[in-house]
Amino acid sequence: MDTGNTQNTGNTEREDRIKRIWTIVSGLYSAGVIGIIAYWMFTESGPPQDICEMQANWFSDHKCYIALNFGLPLIVMMIPLLVARFFIERSTGVKLPMGRNRYR
Repeated sequence: MDTGNTQNTGNTEREDRIKRIWTIVSGLYSAGVIGIIAYWMFTESGPPQDICEMQANWFSDHKCYIALNFGLPLIVMMIPLLVARFFIERSTGVKLPMGRNRYR
């Protein structure tokens, strides 16, 4: 059956299906994480508020650095996604796409 794809990637239908599902799930999870962190920052609640208070205590200039407030929770909340990726790759034997690598 010709699907119109001129590239012969050597992927089976199962591998392509797993990669597409992973791309959708990881994209939704990432968008949700960024949305939650943005909500916390705009409402000055959650972990970004705690991080800002710690910065005020640690540094003498009493400034709140946005990069730490956004970056630290982002890294912590992305760890489950990386762990899930590791276990899915291990159990299925399929190398999952990362970034803009489209189903190759």
